[in-house]
Amino acid sequence: EMCIRDRWYQRRVRGPSSYMSQKATGWLFKKSQKGFRRQWKKRWFVLQGSDLFIYKSEAGEENPLGVIDLKQVQTCESLPEKENFGFVLVAAAKEYQFRALSENGRNSWLEKLKVFSSSSENVDIKDAELMLKEVNLTERGLTTFPMGILKNTELTTLNLSQNKLRNIPEEIGSLITIKKLNLSYNELEVSF
Repeated sequence: EMCIRDRWYQRRVRGPSSYMSQKATGWLFKKSQKGFRRQWKKRWFVLQGSDLFIYKSEAGEENPLGVIDLKQVQTCESLPEKENFGFVLVAAAKEYQFRALSENGRNSWLEKLKVFSSSSENVDIKDAELMLKEVNLTERGLTTFPMGILKNTELTTLNLSQNKLRNIPEEIGSLITIKKLNLSYNELEVSF
């Protein structure tokens, strides 16, 4: 399934006001996908459910230019500071680059987008929580390992007990400062 659906489908079947209350709206700059010189264009965005609708103007909400299905997004993260409050979504082998008007704006959009993207099935975990020295994620209903934890270079204790984890990524070996790891009462598949 494509991330950007054709305009007929958007207008006739899934217009933004037709099925769910709005989660977020606002102006962002989007880097164009076409042309030799990809330019930044100011667009109006409406986040509803797991769809991010793209409009040319705030008044044109009946005719979206496109929609990104956030359930297909594998990566949702900020760009280096030199990109002026930029962030990127990667879905179905396509990269979408955006710029917010401020750092707070970028952080707010990222937080909301991550809730619906497949890059963050663990929606109740904040980035700041993953950067503590002792991280306790007991009884959160986690089904996938929170990959953001791998960026923590000072982690000493990680408690992931009483969740629904089925596997742990090999990259967990990169957590060289960890002294205590609790994975009890999960649904881990063990192979020798």
